[in-house]
Amino acid sequence: MSKIPALVRRELAAFFISPMAYIVATVFLVILGLWFAFGQRYFSVESGLFARDAAAALPRVMGILVLCLTPLLTMRLLADEIRTGTIETLLTAPVSSTAVVLSKFLGTFCFFALMLIPTLAYPVMTHVMSGDAPPDAGPVISGYFGLLLLGMTAISVGVFVSAGARSQIAATVATTLALALLWVFGSARAPAVRYIGVLDHFESFVKGVIDTRDVLYFVSATAFFLFAAVGVLAVRRWR
Repeated sequence: MSKIPALVRRELAAFFISPMAYIVATVFLVILGLWFAFGQRYFSVESGLFARDAAAALPRVMGILVLCLTPLLTMRLLADEIRTGTIETLLTAPVSSTAVVLSKFLGTFCFFALMLIPTLAYPVMTHVMSGDAPPDAGPVISGYFGLLLLGMTAISVGVFVSAGARSQIAATVATTLALALLWVFGSARAPAVRYIGVLDHFESFVKGVIDTRDVLYFVSATAFFLFAAVGVLAVRRWR
């Protein structure tokens, strides 16, 4: 476990030399920018309507983008090492499977968190544009907290899938399908199925409610997928 910080730094550095990471960040920020600019044409800036609506919708739009783009961030984590054969060197090194998985996860999560920082300009702009009727900051703060939890879970799903995939394309497709199912389950009628999905849990944060049950859901789901990823690597190690 003492080697995890060094491994995390290695993973984070790999993102800054990866073209795909820059593409994902650019697409994420450009789509948000277009959404923000497009909305100004249909709401009155003077009345503050756009600012209030934009502040309420921003975390929801970002959540959808996170689920769509996370597979592109996680596809290379382990699948590429499996494809190139470097996974064998990694697994025979004096590093535990847990350390490998955690370093991949934490490195990706750090890049994801850094990717969110520029978007803080949008809540600031909505506050400035709102005039005498500034939007409530509570939903924005809880929404960003929910985004971090949603990203954490989505990344853990990607790490798990990447651990078992043989190519980046397969990892991307499988992670996309898994995250889509988690989103769809959230709109199911059956309460048990709906609880499995991320939609209801994330919507609570968007509405300004931080419920410990929702926090526990995201933390538990993340732990489950990371534990499963460690299991997959452990099987590979003993083959």
